[in-house]
Order: sequence, then structure tokens, then C-alpha cells
Amino acid sequence: RHEIEVCGVDPRTRGARTDACLGVLRELLAGKPTSHHGRFFEFEDALVLPPPDPPVPFLVGGRSQAALHRTARLGDGWLAAWVSPTRFAAATREIESLAAEEGRRAPQWEHGLQVWVGVDEDRERGRARLAKGMESLYRTPFERFERYSPVGTPADVADFLAPYVEAGCRRFNVMPVAESPEREVEAAAEIRERLLGT
Repeated sequence: RHEIEVCGVDPRTRGARTDACLGVLRELLAGKPTSHHGRFFEFEDALVLPPPDPPVPFLVGGRSQAALHRTARLGDGWLAAWVSPTRFAAATREIESLAAEEGRRAPQWEHGLQVWVGVDEDRERGRARLAKGMESLYRTPFERFERYSPVGTPADVADFLAPYVEAGCRRFNVMPVAESPEREVEAAAEIRERLLGT
């Protein structure tokens, strides 16, 4: 909320602003002149060229009911964070049901998960490194995130994430924390390969 306030924007309007932006962005990214005269912004005959091909999927983040409803109305998928595979499956079923209730022709859903991972052969060392990184960013004790933040080898992390794939997850935004940036990239690639079965 504070990040929005310091920009001179009433944080109570962030949901409505997001809805407006998602609707307009989809039109703009179709590559046709678009005009908009709404509550938050106005423009005339804006054009984005070349239009992205394939189209950019809109993944809506958030854990609230409002986020699930927004995904059902305007998104191509939900970007979950800090949820169990069971909660992930229940939320995505709810989104798909809400979309059907609204008469929306469902997209090819691209539900995803944002997940921090600690990569190290030594789990304690990996946990300590991951905890430090997350606590410095979120200013919250790591224990609040720990059960959703796997630690270990890339194989361990892939095993942790496999139930999310079974629950319908199609995309992972993996944020690896390892001893070096190079190892983080290598680990992300290995996790991907293991999840794809290649």
C-alpha cells in the first residue's frame, strides 16, 4: 500500500486500476489502434507494433478472492505464491468455474507458481542462504515462507515442485538462491529439465 501512496495514488483504487490496465493492455497488444477514456487514464489511437507473436499471457498474481475473480475475468492464468499444491488446485478450479459462470470463453489456462528455492548440496547451508535473501527482501522471518520454499539439490527442488505440476501448474517463476549467479542459472535449467522429464 505504501509503495502506491508514495506515487500519489490512492491504494484503495489499485484493484480497479489493475482491471482497467489489463483490459486496455490486451487491446493494445493486439496491434490495432486503441483509444481509452476511463476513470484513471485516457489516450487516443495508441498503437503497439509489432504485436507480440505469440501473444503475451496475462498471469494475475495475488492470494485474495479478488485476485481469483480478476484472473477469471481478465487473465490467462493465476500466478500463485506461498500455497500448497492442494490450495493451488482448489484455487485454479475456482478460477475456471468463475470464468464459466461469467460466460467467458476460457483461454488455454497458464496457471503458474512463483517460488524461491535454495540450491545447495548441504541443506542447512542452502537454507541459511535462502533465509538471508528472503528476509532481506521481505523484512519478515523466513519461517513464514519456509514450508513453501524448497531447499536442496535441483533434484530435491524438482521433487518438491512435481505435485504442483500434477495440480495443473504450467509455469514456474523460480527464484534460485545459490553460491553464485552462474550456479543459480544452472540450477534453474536443471530443475526445468527434471520437471519436463528431459
